[in-house]
Amino acid sequence: MNLVIPKNIIYMLKGLPASGKSTYAENMVNVKRVSKDDLRTMIDGGEYTKENEMFVLDVRNYLVGRALELGFDVVVDDTNLNPAHEEALRDLAEIHLSHVEVFEMDTSLDECIKRDANRPNSIGEDVIRGMAAKYGVAGPVEDKRDE
Repeated sequence: MNLVIPKNIIYMLKGLPASGKSTYAENMVNVKRVSKDDLRTMIDGGEYTKENEMFVLDVRNYLVGRALELGFDVVVDDTNLNPAHEEALRDLAEIHLSHVEVFEMDTSLDECIKRDANRPNSIGEDVIRGMAAKYGVAGPVEDKRDE
């Protein structure tokens, strides 16, 4: 029996926009951070189109794979709500004898909307609510009895 011990880890953060994924990732040590938001800004001036996104995903996957080849752990702090993203990262991990650890951010929908509204690059409440509905994400319900 051959035992394969994973060499490196892909930390996949998962959650709504403004749930704290990037802040969490930026505070991790000894990992390479790969962010579609940052890549999208760098490559396409932040403009989201389906065509642009396909290229951004190709670049993300290349960077994650290359970091694993070089022996680094990687954190991917995109929303990662679409199951296709986890599948792609798990495929990369398998190719590079690594594994994926998923961390789901449990920030409430209301808190994500509130945080997003204070961002200079706000995507808006409608987009966040749409993503929450599409992927069945709401986070914990806030207790508003004391308000």
